[in-house]
Amino acid sequence: MKRLLLAAVVFACAASASAQWSDVTYDLNAGEESRVYGPDRHYTSVRPKDGQWTFSAGLGNHPASLEDGRIEVHSASVVQFGKYNAASGNAGRSSHVTFKVRLSEPISGATWRIGTIGRNVSAGAKLAARYSTDGEHWTDAYVCPAGGSGNVPVPDQALRFDSPTTALYFGWYADVPEGQTGWWLIGSTGEFTFAPAKQNATPAAAPVAGEDIDLQGPRFIPNEFFGTTTHVNSEGTMRLLDELNIRTVSINFRWPVLEFGRGEYAWSKERDFGKGNWVIDSADLGVEHGLDQVPMIDQPPAWATGENGTYPNDESVEAFEEFCYQIATHYKGKIRYWIANNEPDMAIWKDRFIVFLKAMHSGIKRADPENKVLLAGFAGVESQQLEAVYRLGGKDYFDILTSHPYTRPLPPEAGLLERMEANYRVMKKYGDDKPIWITEMGWNGVEADTLEYCRHQWPDHRAYSCTEEEQARYLARGHLLAATMPWVERFFFFHLHQEHPYDQALPGADGYMGLFSPWIDGNVRPKEAWFAVKTVIAILNEANYVGQIDMGSRIWALMFERDNETTFAIWSLDDGVTLTVDDGSAIKTVTGMVGTPVLALDGKLPVSGRPIYVKTDRADREAFADKLRNATIEGGKVFELAVGLDMERTEAATPCIDVRLTNVGNATQKTPAVFVEVEEPWQTKTEKVADGHSLAAGEEGVYPIELSGPRTGGEVVLRAKAHFFHGERFLRDERTIRYVTAGAVPAGFKADGDLAEWADATPVAIGEVQDQRDMPGWAGPDDCSGRWYAAWDQDNLYFAAAIRDNVHVQKTDTVHAGDIWRSDSIQLAIDAAGDAKPSSNVPQYDNVNDYELGFALGAEGPLDWIWVSPGDQPGQANFKQLAVVRDETAKVTYYEAAIPWSILKLPGSPEGRWIGFNVLVNDDDGESRRGWINWAPGIGNWKDPSLFPKMRMVK
Repeated sequence: MKRLLLAAVVFACAASASAQWSDVTYDLNAGEESRVYGPDRHYTSVRPKDGQWTFSAGLGNHPASLEDGRIEVHSASVVQFGKYNAASGNAGRSSHVTFKVRLSEPISGATWRIGTIGRNVSAGAKLAARYSTDGEHWTDAYVCPAGGSGNVPVPDQALRFDSPTTALYFGWYADVPEGQTGWWLIGSTGEFTFAPAKQNATPAAAPVAGEDIDLQGPRFIPNEFFGTTTHVNSEGTMRLLDELNIRTVSINFRWPVLEFGRGEYAWSKERDFGKGNWVIDSADLGVEHGLDQVPMIDQPPAWATGENGTYPNDESVEAFEEFCYQIATHYKGKIRYWIANNEPDMAIWKDRFIVFLKAMHSGIKRADPENKVLLAGFAGVESQQLEAVYRLGGKDYFDILTSHPYTRPLPPEAGLLERMEANYRVMKKYGDDKPIWITEMGWNGVEADTLEYCRHQWPDHRAYSCTEEEQARYLARGHLLAATMPWVERFFFFHLHQEHPYDQALPGADGYMGLFSPWIDGNVRPKEAWFAVKTVIAILNEANYVGQIDMGSRIWALMFERDNETTFAIWSLDDGVTLTVDDGSAIKTVTGMVGTPVLALDGKLPVSGRPIYVKTDRADREAFADKLRNATIEGGKVFELAVGLDMERTEAATPCIDVRLTNVGNATQKTPAVFVEVEEPWQTKTEKVADGHSLAAGEEGVYPIELSGPRTGGEVVLRAKAHFFHGERFLRDERTIRYVTAGAVPAGFKADGDLAEWADATPVAIGEVQDQRDMPGWAGPDDCSGRWYAAWDQDNLYFAAAIRDNVHVQKTDTVHAGDIWRSDSIQLAIDAAGDAKPSSNVPQYDNVNDYELGFALGAEGPLDWIWVSPGDQPGQANFKQLAVVRDETAKVTYYEAAIPWSILKLPGSPEGRWIGFNVLVNDDDGESRRGWINWAPGIGNWKDPSLFPKMRMVK
C-alpha cells in the first residue's frame, strides 16, 4: 500500500519510491494548462475551465520531498471562485482547478483524505472535489454543502476505477451563479492512499468443469469494500454510518414514488423538485453526506406491471427505459451504481427478466455510459438462477454480479465460500469475468429468551433465526471470510436497522436482522453485532489480506497487514479452546470480537466462535505464523464422529453401518476406542472399534459393523449410538438411520389419486413419532400424518402418499406455483447419487446431483414445482403423470406422481441403485404454514442431504 500526501492544491508524484525530486520548475500561466515538472518529466497540471485564473494571491510552490513512499508538496491554501477581485476572472461562471498525476505502476483504487474545508458562500454556490482517469469523464468524490460559512469536516473519500490506471486527475470544481459569491479555504488538498493493481487479483481464467478454483488469495481491502442496506436514509442513519466508517449503502427506489404518472417525475418543477418525496429526500441526503449509494429499482406502477408480477409489460418497455434514463440523469455524477431488481425468481420471470434487464441497462447507460448496472441477487439456489440469466442472453446487460449467499441460521463457514464458488463457476462457464459484490448477507439475531418463544410459535424463526450472540459472531466471521476472496469487491451486511424492540415477539424473522433495535424515547439499543461489525471494519479497513494458516478444519487463522503491523484473526468452530504458542513475546495486543482487550498470558490465546485479533509487527509475521501452526490446542474437537449406513455392504438381509472418525486437529492423533450400540429391530449389540489407530490431520477412518436379524421388507430403522472419551472430552453421535427398498411399479399404475394399485406395497409412516414433526400444537394423527409409497421402472421413479389432514388449505395458482410450500403440500428431496457425507461445516445441496421438488392441490388443480435441479432453472416440471385429490369426507389428500429418471440425470439402469430420499409434508390450517412433518431431517430448517434416509431400487 502506497500513500501520497498533499498539502493544499498543488500536487506532484514521483515515478517510484526510489526517485528523488529536485530542481522542480514551475510555469503557471493564467488561462492556460500549466505543469509542474519533476526530473522524470512527471507533472501536475493546473487548468481553469474558462477565463482567467480564479485563485487568490499567488500559487507559491516549494520543491517536493519524498520519504517512505509519501510525497508532500506545499502550496497556497486558499482557492477562490467568484466575484472577489480582478484576479478571479469571469464572475458568475463555473471554474475549476485540476491536477494530473502520472504513476509508474497501475493502481486499482485510492482513498482521498481531504481534511477540513472553510467556506463563506452564497446559497447557490457549490464546490465539488472530482476525479478522473482520462481527464474527460469526471466523478464527484465529495460535494461541499452549499450555503453558509464555517469549517466543514470532510470524511475520507474512496476513489473507484473501472480498470487499473496509471493516470489520476483530480480537482476542485466551483459553480457560482451570477451575482453570488463563493469562497472556500482548502486547508489541505489531502493525502491519497493508493491500492496497487497487483494486489487486487483479477479472476482466473475460465475453469473446466470440476476444476478446483482457488477461492482465496491476497488482496487489498479498500474502505468501499464495506457496505450495508439502509433502505431509507436519515440524519440518524448518517451518524451511525460515520460511526461504523461505512460510505456505501443500498437504498430503495420505488418506481411509482418517482414517476407519479407516465412522464410525470417527482423532480419536475411542478413537484417542487421532489421536496417531501421520501425517495428523493433519502437519496439527496446521501449525496449531501458523500455516500456511495446503490439504489434498487423495484415495485412498478400498475400500468407497467405484466403477467405474474413481472415488469415492464409489452406496452411500457420504452416507458421503463425512459424512467431509468430520467432518474439516472437526475443523479448523474452523484449515483453511479444501480441494482436491477431484488431476488427475482427466474422460474416466473423467464425471458421477461431479460426484457427488464435490457431496458434498464439501456436507460441507465444512456444517461451516463460510466454508470454501472448490477444484476440482482437471487433467492434460493443462486447459481441455478444465474445460469438461467446467461442461457437467456442476459450477459451483456449488466456490469456487476451481486449475490445473496445467506447461510442462516448456520454460520458463514456453512456455505458462504461454496455458494460464491458456485456463482463464480457459472460466470466462468459463460466466459464472464465481471466483478462480484455480496450485497446481502446477515443473520436474524433474536434475544435468547425471545428466540426460544419465537421458535416454538413460528416456523420462520425455526428456519432462520439465531441468538443475538450468534448474529454478532457470524457477522464478524462473514466479513473476514469475504475479505479473503480477491474477486469479491464489496460486502454489504443486511441490514443496519431493526424494526422490532428486542423484547417483542413477532412472526417475521427478518425484522430482527439489524444491528440495533428500537428502545426508549426514540433511542436505539445496540446489539452485540453492532460492536462486532464496527470492530471488524476497523481491523480490515485499508488492509491487505495475506493468507490463511492451516490449523485443522475447526480453527481459522487469517493474516491481514496494514502499515507495519500484521493482525491475525483467529476463531474456532468450538468454544473453550486454548492455543498455546511457545513464545508470545511478538504479541503486541489482543482485541476481542467487540473491540475490548483480551487477556493472553504466557502465550495462551483463548479461542472460541468469537474472533480475536492478535497484532504483531509485520517483521514478526512469518515467525509468529509458524508458532501458530505448531501451537498446542486444548479443548474443542480433535475428532469428529459420525454414524451412517454403509450402502456398499448393505444387502436386503444384512444391513451394515459405518462409524467414521475424522481427525480435525492439526497433528497426527491416536484414535480413542469408540463404542457403538445398535438397538431394535435387531437384538441390541455393542461393539468397540477404532481403538488406537493413528490418523493424520484431516484423515478419516471408516469402521464397518455388520448386523443380522429378521428382514420383512419396507422401512428399516436403526438407532445407533457411538461415543468415546478423548482426554477429558466426551463425544457422542446418536442417529436414527432409516432406509427403504422401492420395488417394481404396481401393475396398472395410473396417476389418478386412487391408491388401490398400491395395496401390496409396503407403506412408510410419516409424522406419527416425535422426531418426525416440527409442528407446535400437533393434535394427533388426524391433524397431520400419513403413509407414502415408492416404486420404480426403467423410465420413472413412482411416488404415492395418503396424508391425513383435518384442514386443507392451498390457494396458490399456477403463476405462483413456486410458493406451494407455504401451504398444504409435499416436498421431495433427492440425493440422486446417494453420496452425501455428514459434515458439521457445510450442510447444503451440492449443485451436482441434489434435487428438490414438490406437489400440491392448488386453486386451479394439481401443481408441481422443481426448486433445485443442477444445471436447470427452477420452475414447473409439468409432470405428465401427476394427481392430487382431496377427500374432504375422509379428511385425506392423495398424491400420485411419476418422476422421470431423466430429470435426475443419472445414466444406466436404476436397478440396485441407492439414492438419498426424503419426504416433507407442509401443513397450513388457514393462517400460514404452521409447520411440517418429515420422514427425516434435512429439508425443513436447512438443507442437509447427509441426513436423508437411503432408498434402494430392487425388483
